[in-house]
Amino acid sequence: MDYLRDLVRQRAQGMRGEVSGGRATQAGLGGLRASVNAVVLDRRTGAVSEAVNGRPYHVIADEDLHPVLARRLQEMLDAGPYQQWDRHTGERLPDTPFPHGDTPLRHAEIKALNLLLNLRGHGVGPDQMPEFLIDVMFTLVRGGPLPAPCCANCTRLVAGVLSNNNRNLFPPGHPEYTVISGER
Repeated sequence: MDYLRDLVRQRAQGMRGEVSGGRATQAGLGGLRASVNAVVLDRRTGAVSEAVNGRPYHVIADEDLHPVLARRLQEMLDAGPYQQWDRHTGERLPDTPFPHGDTPLRHAEIKALNLLLNLRGHGVGPDQMPEFLIDVMFTLVRGGPLPAPCCANCTRLVAGVLSNNNRNLFPPGHPEYTVISGER
């Protein structure tokens, strides 16, 4: 677990260097608050995958989405819409199609996990999810990189996967906001 934490921190530091050196932009990584690096380890094969959130349209194409994640995504959509609250004021916001108000297939941990699942093939099912380990960092936050919890969307998509990070069952501000502790 320390190996993965060290690796994602190193990669996030590298991305910070790319931004400060003018070779990448904050917006290209997802913006100041949404810039996230993720590293996923396939504990059975030893393969490692890395991804970043990127811009809102940097999402996994439907035809590239592994069947396990596709089923879970559809289950999330079927269970929606989801109530949202402003995390600072408690004010009710418009409902969204997903538990967290962002596109799940844009998130770094989903991109990195999807790649490793596809490398294994379509025969991988939910029972193999504990063979993967995720670590996620906020890349550009002040004082960062800092560990990032999996959002409520990602928590549902990566169910069963081991994580160095906490996982949010609902977003901050939601009356049922719950944090699931990571295995770290």
